Amino acid sequence: DGMQRSSLCFFKRCSPGTQLVQTKRNIYRYTKQTEEEKEEADSGKFKLFSAAVIERSPVVTPTAPKWYNDWIFANSEFQERYGRDYTYEDIVEKIKAEHAAARSKKLSKKQAKREGNASLTINEAKLRKQIGMAPLDPGKQRQVELILERRKVMEYNPRRTAFDVADKRKHLYRCLDRSLYLLVRKNRVTEDWQFPLVAWDGQETMRQAAERAATEEFGTAFRTYFWGNAPDGHWVVRFDDEKKTQTGYDGYKIFYYRALLLGGDMAIDSKKTLSYAWAAKHQLHEYFPDPEGQNKLYRHMLAF
Repeated sequence: DGMQRSSLCFFKRCSPGTQLVQTKRNIYRYTKQTEEEKEEADSGKFKLFSAAVIERSPVVTPTAPKWYNDWIFANSEFQERYGRDYTYEDIVEKIKAEHAAARSKKLSKKQAKREGNASLTINEAKLRKQIGMAPLDPGKQRQVELILERRKVMEYNPRRTAFDVADKRKHLYRCLDRSLYLLVRKNRVTEDWQFPLVAWDGQETMRQAAERAATEEFGTAFRTYFWGNAPDGHWVVRFDDEKKTQTGYDGYKIFYYRALLLGGDMAIDSKKTLSYAWAAKHQLHEYFPDPEGQNKLYRHMLAF
């Protein structure tokens, strides 16, 4: 059956008394296919391609949604209203009480009476350091005060840069809180934008073909890291009878492999590639306008 993947974020409580932990889980949705449709999808002679989906990951933390900000403020207000600031003496008394309770469980009444109350030695300097109550030495204290003074007059860089305003999509210093994906433009009248891809030569794995697509398109100095050997998605196109006769194939299949941008300079052959662009997920419809075409696959395949 066909398969689509999406990510679901939810919160779970690991054990009683612990904080909520955010977990991300992939939800797989399977499309229903009849036996005839399955046989048709797997039959025929297809030309195979591998495509490299090269991603520049977000540079800054994405803006938190409104519900998360509301939860943070509500939790902070609750802590201020009902929370308690423990002193060092309170913590020491709690440790001694827990030690005495644990010791009484291990020893019988006769043993406890015979041995008496065991003393608990606490290293004050070590404990204060563990709980964050150790005083700083004068040198570090001055450094902290200097940092706090600088923060009062610090000017933060905006999330929206000048390249966002000018919409210059050949620059990476834009859409800092989103992922950007590398597209190339070929010399074609229609469907000229695509991910870097090459035809499978039959002597390599599909992942190796995707790595070759990135190298042939941008040169050996352009460094990427491919996440795995399995594709994130694939696209199938069937030819009509006329094109089947011309090409000798029933259609073609493209397998998409995700890769992370590491760095390096591009060396693009202008004879093969007219241009390139770094596009965010919400901008892909400008390059792939058909909502039922490949953009439909990318909406499910790409994270954000």
